[in-house]
Amino acid sequence: PWDVIEQVKGTYRADYLGRIDYAVDQLTKKGVKPLLIILNTPAWETNSSDPHVAPANNQEFVAYMSFIMQRYK
Repeated sequence: PWDVIEQVKGTYRADYLGRIDYAVDQLTKKGVKPLLIILNTPAWETNSSDPHVAPANNQEFVAYMSFIMQRYK
């Protein structure tokens, strides 16, 4: 979830990403192409405690998606 990985704008949780890296690596080794689903907008992006609120700034979402896409292409 975006709100877990980037709890602070521009800072990505290495521990959580490591878990995703491991899962993607294991699936890929078995010939499975994982489909990552992006969930939950961080509170710093929406000024809301509801993670289901759409991002207030599309550029922040684009930046996060670009980061994820580069990491798991």
